[in-house]
Amino acid sequence: MQQAYETYQSVLKRIRVLIDRLETVVMDNLDGGGKQQVHNETLAEDRTLILYVMLIAQVATLGILFFWAMGALLQLTQNGGHINSLQLDTIGPGFLHFGLGRILYFSYPFVAFGASAIGWFLFWHRWHRPAVLFCGFPVVGTVVFYLALVLFR
Repeated sequence: MQQAYETYQSVLKRIRVLIDRLETVVMDNLDGGGKQQVHNETLAEDRTLILYVMLIAQVATLGILFFWAMGALLQLTQNGGHINSLQLDTIGPGFLHFGLGRILYFSYPFVAFGASAIGWFLFWHRWHRPAVLFCGFPVVGTVVFYLALVLFR
């Protein structure tokens, strides 16, 4: 158990070093590569602002989940609605009478809860940029999924 904990801590340290290096490169590019001092109190370190951004992303994720549930009921009962006209079963190879589109559609709650849990875990460890990235992923992923459904038909 102790070895697993030490491995976990070493992985966390490596990730933190990589994020710090990436932040240094980005800040140097923003400063034009000059010798200006980067202030310690940047927007990315403002925990209150990051908390508000994450809460907004969570509300958006839960709003999409609400409408996803209505679409899932229509999809499972074949009871009309625009979701049935998308014919998600015909996208990709069939797997137990589920096409790839339908599998991706029904994976949204798992993606939403998983990304949210990872985002809040990262926020708790004070890794703000990846935390916002993970909390916003379900919203961006939903937009990309529906754009792909419309554009590639």
